[in-house]
Amino acid sequence: MSVLKNLQALSDLEFYRCAVKLQDDITDFCLRDFGLKRSPRSVKQIIRNIEEADQNTIDAIFAKYGKTPSQQFVSEFPEWFIRRRKLLLISYTDALIRNIIDANLIYATTEAECDDRRRKQNAAIGVCGNLYRELQYLKRHFPINLNWIADTITLIKREETLLKGWRRSDNKTRKKITEGKV
Repeated sequence: MSVLKNLQALSDLEFYRCAVKLQDDITDFCLRDFGLKRSPRSVKQIIRNIEEADQNTIDAIFAKYGKTPSQQFVSEFPEWFIRRRKLLLISYTDALIRNIIDANLIYATTEAECDDRRRKQNAAIGVCGNLYRELQYLKRHFPINLNWIADTITLIKREETLLKGWRRSDNKTRKKITEGKV
């Protein structure tokens, strides 16, 4: 007999699967340069509804420097800036996976092990916060796809909730250890 989907319990490692999906999504996003278009643009594409007087001023500036008003611009962000942001996002996802694996490898039998496991769980939760803030930063500074950002932010919040639930479940183990029942 099957169980309704909304009544099914999460698997033990759902937080890990969610982290791997998050890492894959962010890596794909970084490989695509945040979805930024690097195509040449004209003045009319950059400045919409430009007034005629302003267009004449721009034409005069172009003429002064020997260019035509239909000169095309490449609207790019500096490569160093994009590279830094990509490396930062990827390092955050690597840290998230590493902290989850390190915490999960600890089988707590003493209070010190419980503390160490909890520190690593807290570090993973902290990385989720860093990812969230970095994506908010990118959203403010780059013209990126807001649908992707919204989906990824939802995934980050889900991961954070799953990690907090995992950390909360460890309280039972800690209680048994402090009472000497393990």
